[in-house]
Amino acid sequence: MQPGGTTTLRWRELPLDGRVLIEASAGTGKTWTIGVVYLRLLLERGLGVERILVTTFTEAAAQELRERLRKALRDALALVDAATAGLPAPDAPDDGQQW
Repeated sequence: MQPGGTTTLRWRELPLDGRVLIEASAGTGKTWTIGVVYLRLLLERGLGVERILVTTFTEAAAQELRERLRKALRDALALVDAATAGLPAPDAPDDGQQW
């Protein structure tokens, strides 16, 4: 545990087999963590989006999650495109999201 009672998420150690439950208080990074697991399933396991189920509890939360996952995918693709072209990584726009 870090000072202030926070813990460090070891996102590379999150399991990619079976089910993953992410449960925590508001503002603790659940959506960011879901995005990391989602991207890892796509990139490391080669799963298609139709093979990954992500759920949440409200329509508003589901819409936010969809938007943030799409942004994470766009950002990841921009990084891959830049690396493939031998260009420096693009700066992420400051839109208040934690991607």
